[in-house]
This record gives sequence, C-alpha cells and structure tokens, in this order.
Amino acid sequence: MKILLLSRSRVVRELVRLALGEIKASLESAESLQKVERDRYDVLLLDDTVYTEDLLGQIGDMLLFKRRILLGNGEKHDAGYFDAMISKPFLPNVVVRILRGQNAISEKSESSILEMSKCSVPASDFITMLFL
Repeated sequence: MKILLLSRSRVVRELVRLALGEIKASLESAESLQKVERDRYDVLLLDDTVYTEDLLGQIGDMLLFKRRILLGNGEKHDAGYFDAMISKPFLPNVVVRILRGQNAISEKSESSILEMSKCSVPASDFITMLFL
C-alpha cells in the first residue's frame, strides 16, 4: 500500500510513521504538493493544517488516489471529498484500524465516518504518548 501524507506538523508525521510501522505500507510524507515524488497512491492522508480549496483542485489535477482521509476537523472542510476523517488528536492505532478495516471503501458510509470521527484522545494523553 502506497500512502501519501501531506502535513506540516512534525507530530502528525511522526504519529503516522509509527502507525504504518505496524502494517505493510510505504509512506511518502511531504509538507507541500510540490515536494511529492509520485503521481499515484493508494491513500492520501491530508492534514487540515495544509488544507485549502485550491490544494484540493491541484491534487485532483496532479495525483490519483483510491482513498482520501482527512486528519483534523471535517466541519471546516469539504467533507464530501474525503472517504474518512480522523479527528485530532489521534493515536497511531486509529490510523491502523481505519487503513486495515476499510481498505476497500467503495461507498461512503455516513455511520462509519461518524464513528471514525469520534476516535480521539484527550490532549494530555496525546502529549504523554509522544514521549513514551
């Protein structure tokens, strides 16, 4: 599985890297679309810190994905564009669970998106987990 993570956050990049260590996947992480090396991926993980409407247009013009997952708050963004959302802060096992359990999403399931969006932890636990 080839995964592209677009994020400016070192914490998000590290959490995703840790998560993908548990599954067979190759990760390309970039802070901007200009630094992306390939044009086809199985999954796009888009951090809400880099999200813009213009970026979605550029992504559509330049890259192909089977699935698109938003990391952050879907209320501020075009939730219809994404197959799933992971609310921040999140633990690596949430990413693993979504990638393993839904590798073949063919239709958006509102209940599964709502269930995934509830996967979060208190900020204090999130920070503690980073330093373990």
